[in-house]
Amino acid sequence: MATSEAKIWVLGGKSPKADLSISWDAPFPNFADPDILIINLDTMDDRAVPGVVDKTKFQRAMVDINDKFMNGMGNIVLITSPRSSTDVQNKSQYDLSPVRFSTVPVQEGRNIKFDAGHPFAEYLRKVKSFNFYLDNFDISSEIPATLKRAKADLELQKIPNHNATDNAGHILSIGYKIYANHAAEKYESSQLVLLPPCYDLPPNEAIDIIVDVFRNSAKEAPPDWLTDVPLEGLDQILEGIDELNAKKAEVEAQISFQEKKKLEIATHLRLLFTRGTQLEDAVYNAFKLLGFDDIQRIREKAKEDWVFKFVNSTRYEYGILEIKGADSRTTRGQLTQCSKWADEYFETNNEVSKPIFVVNQHRSEKYPESVDKRKEFDNKELEYAKMKNICILPTFVLFETVNAYLKGVGKSRAYLEKKLAESSGLLDRL
Repeated sequence: MATSEAKIWVLGGKSPKADLSISWDAPFPNFADPDILIINLDTMDDRAVPGVVDKTKFQRAMVDINDKFMNGMGNIVLITSPRSSTDVQNKSQYDLSPVRFSTVPVQEGRNIKFDAGHPFAEYLRKVKSFNFYLDNFDISSEIPATLKRAKADLELQKIPNHNATDNAGHILSIGYKIYANHAAEKYESSQLVLLPPCYDLPPNEAIDIIVDVFRNSAKEAPPDWLTDVPLEGLDQILEGIDELNAKKAEVEAQISFQEKKKLEIATHLRLLFTRGTQLEDAVYNAFKLLGFDDIQRIREKAKEDWVFKFVNSTRYEYGILEIKGADSRTTRGQLTQCSKWADEYFETNNEVSKPIFVVNQHRSEKYPESVDKRKEFDNKELEYAKMKNICILPTFVLFETVNAYLKGVGKSRAYLEKKLAESSGLLDRL
């Protein structure tokens, strides 16, 4: 780390605590000058690209940064980005890094684990979420090219206590040095630290936290023996911190459990606005919750959406669910298709099946104001459904049944089977 007198520059960001802040579209200074260079790769977007289309400007910066880094004359902190912005000269902000890497997108995550003693722990605590991780680390191709005449062997090594990962071990933060062996002489580069972007703070505040790490590192570290010196009240405070940390871990576990339960319950809202696979899965989850544990696909996916076996009815062997969502109205052809699946069961297996048309009409319109539209079928469709013994079940009815179950006033499977088996035409209440 640097002393409080270290010259700190920021590229792609601003910090009043730094000695110089440089925007992407500004003229680039000589990057060999600063002791610490903080580069926010995430701020170079399409609007900033026109400012760096000058290939000479960008190439000069890349050479200065790499040379200074390899000569051990300047530490670099890179705030990474999930995207690479490439200008018309085919230059990316990633090219400014002496260590190349790739980014792998993931669904948003929130749990970040970092090494004890990580110098940027305070910054990482402010990173509340991430949607990519880092992979495929290698030395920049520019560095071996520069050292080719020196015939130096290069080795990329991790810096201890600089790792941060998600729960799957994917790297979110890491530190590297490059070691060079030239004949009998060995030397090492400066430090490079890769950090994830922090979207929960204004960019300037996030940069300030990084600058503070270098400004505060000049404070003299206490000697090891100081921990043995008694200080009145300190032990009690430390014990209190330990107790609070234990409670914190317990609360975090409870929050995680409740978050999982929230997601499980929130999936039922998909009954009101989705179609396709999402709607099929929502219907499956609803029937599972209501006691239809045997609901499954018996044949290939294109044949029907879901099937359950009647256990409380002597009239039918199976219930055949045909599930459709529509922005306005479902079609009569979709209704007749439901009947065809049930007929096939009888013809193929000699098993009488009940066709159930689960429909989410006018799915984008506000519920419950759109209830009348959601259950609207013309007289000929209703007559056809009665003639073919089709039960038309709007998904909002299924949603209301699930809601009642979650309130503790749900119906039994036997009751629900009876309603589905005996209904022909529209079933607007379970």
